Amino acid sequence: MPVDTFEPLEEALEPFLVALNNRCIGPGDYAAELAINYTLNRQQILAVAPIAWVMEQMWLNRSNLDSMMADGAATESCSCLWLGAGGSGKTYAYAKVLRPMFRRYFGDAGYIVGAPTHAAVRLLGPEAKTLHKWANVSPNSGLNRRSLRSAKSKGDPIEKKIIEVMAVLLDELSMNPPDVYHAAGFRFSLLRQERMMLDMGCYLDQWFGKVPIGVQLGDFLQLRPTAQRSLCEWHTAQRATDSMAAAASDDEDLGDDEAAQQTSNAAELGWMLFKNSLQRVVHFTGSGRFSTCSPGQQLVEVLLAMREGKKMPDALWAALEARSYSTVQLQADELRGRLLDAHWGGLAWEQVARLQHVRVGLEAKEMKKTVCLVQAIDRATGMAARISCILDMPLLNRELPVIVRSVKLHPKEPAIEDDCGCVVLRYQPVAVLVEIDDPNYKNIQLPGNLAPRGHVLLRAVASDKAWSGPKQHIPVIRKQIPLAPRCVLTHYGLQGITAKNGLVAFLSKPSWMKDPDYALAIYVMLSKPRKLDDLWIIDLPPRHMFEQFLHEHNPLLVQRMKEFEQQAKVDEINALAYLSNLQWQHRDEIRQMLAQDDLREMT
Repeated sequence: MPVDTFEPLEEALEPFLVALNNRCIGPGDYAAELAINYTLNRQQILAVAPIAWVMEQMWLNRSNLDSMMADGAATESCSCLWLGAGGSGKTYAYAKVLRPMFRRYFGDAGYIVGAPTHAAVRLLGPEAKTLHKWANVSPNSGLNRRSLRSAKSKGDPIEKKIIEVMAVLLDELSMNPPDVYHAAGFRFSLLRQERMMLDMGCYLDQWFGKVPIGVQLGDFLQLRPTAQRSLCEWHTAQRATDSMAAAASDDEDLGDDEAAQQTSNAAELGWMLFKNSLQRVVHFTGSGRFSTCSPGQQLVEVLLAMREGKKMPDALWAALEARSYSTVQLQADELRGRLLDAHWGGLAWEQVARLQHVRVGLEAKEMKKTVCLVQAIDRATGMAARISCILDMPLLNRELPVIVRSVKLHPKEPAIEDDCGCVVLRYQPVAVLVEIDDPNYKNIQLPGNLAPRGHVLLRAVASDKAWSGPKQHIPVIRKQIPLAPRCVLTHYGLQGITAKNGLVAFLSKPSWMKDPDYALAIYVMLSKPRKLDDLWIIDLPPRHMFEQFLHEHNPLLVQRMKEFEQQAKVDEINALAYLSNLQWQHRDEIRQMLAQDDLREMT
């Protein structure tokens, strides 16, 4: 897409940032101004200080002193792991400090942002892409080193960006598949090998091609990648990977047994790459997502009980139990308005599909609109929807929020009477005009001028997939409008979202889901609303599942989190040295955020 087809990012027009970007100051002072303006707390200040210091050195070593670009050599690398529950302040510190700082001193092409899902990517801004995209892999790609090495160079802007990149940020770390994580790191090293003079035998110790700044965000007590252990669940005993020997192998000398386990080997390499990246750990303990009122703090207590594996007080369990509803109770007229403002979540696609039908019917009844049923559900106008697949048009990725404005019916479609309630269309609509409901994309003007600025004309797309049963392999070609109701999602789709208007949580366990994943799914669902009063639970699990259940079924995850928290305490003290180097303690606004022990440590 040409650069001039959309307006600058909305936050770039904020008066404070405009004024700050016009000042000739280095990254250290720039980050301090951001931290003060956006009232970062102590943990957030200590988290960004090492990154600001490394960028300050790169800026001082810049190639052109008349330029503001921090393109000089880094005197040290900075690889950070930011851990913390949802709403603890990780993403806020990135969005308010790191992102403006990267854009100011590295430029749009100087930093890379990734996440495992399209839903998570969209929340990070239009420059973000999925980890699969950065790794140049698809579901059908081989993930062993031989396949990755033999992949043809594209010479496209993505590859050029990887070669020159100064900073990489990965979000929703718990959901990143280890084999894809390794593929991305290996690709970065291959592309950056010449520029950085890398020894590919040591690439597992040189995170993502020795990028100067790496920031990884997540919470390992949330969702794991499908059918895999998360990145932190490495085994102490190495099977296929010794850091140096595995990296030096070309996968060509593996025996038959090992060759049959390439995917497993790739995952183990991913675990090793992640393990070697743990230079600095920050453990965020804030609860900024949740309301400070009593119901908000009750929800925090429930989540803490799950994280810590502790017994809940009887009064707290009674409060949680009071949020249990039947499907009949949800149909009460007095609840309809609140429920339609809320997100709805289920633990399996088959649940979500039924919920989409139920919800769109309730929406139509509430707004007195006609529902048009095709292969997917749509309402003619005003429906809050999301794009449900990856489209060829640039920037229009899955999960992008839109509002349906009009439907162009097929010319053979019989006339539809007003106020008919619901109609099943006989023909696929010609197109659907939608308005993009996202501030970062609202001014997009797609080539061809087929739709007004900020609007997209969606036509039916064909998906060519195969269904595999126990003894069957059935090719399926489906043509449909790529839209789905916006606020009805699986727990994976809800990852990273704050359900500000509440959540209707269907917690019935799918027959195929294993207990470790069920425990994490329950936790994720409960962490989305801001207070207990905004949670409506269908099929409330027994009490012990909110106490010891997560610990009982995820012992390695719990062990790793404890190890990370211990390392974070040490790294927090070390971060004070960077804060002292930047002289931030002499700024009154930052000094007030620090503890007395911090100030004594820096003297």
